[in-house]
Formats: sequence, C-alpha cells, structure tokens
Amino acid sequence: MSFRQFSTRFWRGCAIFFFSALAVVLCNVVAIAQAPGDISQNATAQSVDDFELPTVDLALTSEDSPGTVPEGLNVSLNPTAEGERGVVGSDNRTIMTSADYPWSAIGRLERRDAEGKGKGWCTASLIGPDTILTNAHCIVDKKTHSLRRVSYTFRPNMIRGESADSTSAKVVDYGKGWSRGEQDEDWAILELDDALGLLYGELGWYDPDLSDRQVREALDTRIFLAGYSRDFPNDVPGYEPAKTPGIHRNCSITSVNSDGRIFHNCDTNPGASGSALIARLKGGKIAIVGLHAGSIKRQGKVITNYAMQVNRWKKSAQSRQW
Repeated sequence: MSFRQFSTRFWRGCAIFFFSALAVVLCNVVAIAQAPGDISQNATAQSVDDFELPTVDLALTSEDSPGTVPEGLNVSLNPTAEGERGVVGSDNRTIMTSADYPWSAIGRLERRDAEGKGKGWCTASLIGPDTILTNAHCIVDKKTHSLRRVSYTFRPNMIRGESADSTSAKVVDYGKGWSRGEQDEDWAILELDDALGLLYGELGWYDPDLSDRQVREALDTRIFLAGYSRDFPNDVPGYEPAKTPGIHRNCSITSVNSDGRIFHNCDTNPGASGSALIARLKGGKIAIVGLHAGSIKRQGKVITNYAMQVNRWKKSAQSRQW
C-alpha cells in the first residue's frame, strides 16, 4: 500500500467516525440515452412498501467483486428517505432520496471547461475507494478520438442538487475502440482525488453469462437503474430535473446483441449515461451486472436501450482495487 493510500484511508476513517457521531446527534432532526417518459400528468405517490428489489438466484464468483459498505453506513433497499414519499410516473421511475447504501454510491459526474462553465454531466458509480465507473462517450470526443478538454467533478449521492462531498476526478482507463465505432467499448474508469468510497461505499460487480437464457430469466424484472436524467423529476414540487436521481426498478435485460452489447428496458434519458444496471444476488450482495450507455431508435422512436457487459471493463476495475 502506498503512503498516499494509507494516508487517505486514515483520514477517511476519521471522517467516518466523525460523521457517524454527528448522525447520532442529528438523528431526531427533521449520456445520452433516450427513453423518454412524462411524469407530469400521471405522477402518483408510492408507499415505501411498494418498492421491491427481489433477490436474484445467482451468486458471486471469485472473479467478481462483493463491493464494500463502510462501517456506520446504513443499508436499505428502499430508495426513498424515511418520512418522504417517492413519486412514480408513467415511465416507471422513482425519485431517489435515500442516503443509505447502495444508493449512496451513485453520483453525478460533471464536466467543466477551462473557464468553469458547465459542459454537461453523466451518472457514475463508486466501484473502489477512489474509483468510479461511467461511459467512454462521457469523457471522449468521438470526432477527434481524444479525451475531452474539461475537468471532472464527482458528486456522490446528489439529491436536490446538493451533495455532502465532491471531489475532482481524472481519467485512468476507457474503451479505446468506442470512438472508432466499437459500440461495445463504451466504458470509462476515473480516479478520484479523495477516496469517497470509504464514506459512501463501493458497488460490487458480477459478470454473468448473459448469452445464457436461464441467466437472463433469473435477472428478469429484478434489475434496477439509477441515473440523473435531464427530464426527471419534472413538475414535482421541490425537485429540479437532473438534480435528483430517478430509479427504474424491476426492469430486465432482454437480449444480447451480436457485437456484445446487452439490450435492456430500464427507463432512462440523456444524463443517465454511465448508470449501472444493478441486481441483488444471493446473500444480499448488491452488484453491477451491466453499464447503461445509450438507446436505439427506429423511425425516430426509441425501441430499446443498450448497455456494456461487465466483462468489457472488469479487468481494468480489478487493477484499481486496493
């Protein structure tokens, strides 16, 4: 372990102790993916009991990652904070207001130019103490095949446009073939200046054989996706679009394309690029089973969304684990 890693772990450990103590004191105080939906007309309140995240009859192997939940961080499968009600629209998305794991490990990756002007954002997930996962198209200029000339800031668990922490990020690896037409290489891994995974947790990953129909059937209607789509939440008091994640629960991986991409039916929109497809496996482990990247249109209408398989990026992710 390097001195930098040891130092980061030490100070983040101190932070965990401090914030855990603070929580006790305050506990009584009150990318481009097109799958459009309109919640302004059909939004309805959702009870906490209505949210389901069933266990998938699949288990991690030694080649996969179990993820990490920091000591003192609560785990909750319900994305709605206690005392609040989620909003569900006709497009099946729910507002995420929980700061518990695994929701805590999902955040917004923002781009800014040299003058500090915002140049867009994607969704990203913590997969290591100082490592996040997103799409290559979020960090690469497809025309020049070069990295975008911008700075990156990661804001974990952003809710209503606010995040308790934020840190700069730099690109360390990505699918080099994406900008040259290899659509199954749309992934990127960035290193954070601060090891926020020690505070917010790290999502594990599971590399299933999605060409196996039985594996897809095991995951059927048992996947969720959380992303900062630019259209959601919309027309909901107290919320601005893209400032709070929307979650589509109980969606599915429908098929595997000949080029290796996986197709899924989770609701997304621009800004949700880089969102993880996540499942709850045997033993309760929460694991990434795919990386959302975009959508496919026919005659101007979205017919399906697609994602990267875990096997495209897991070797790079493994090299980043402490």
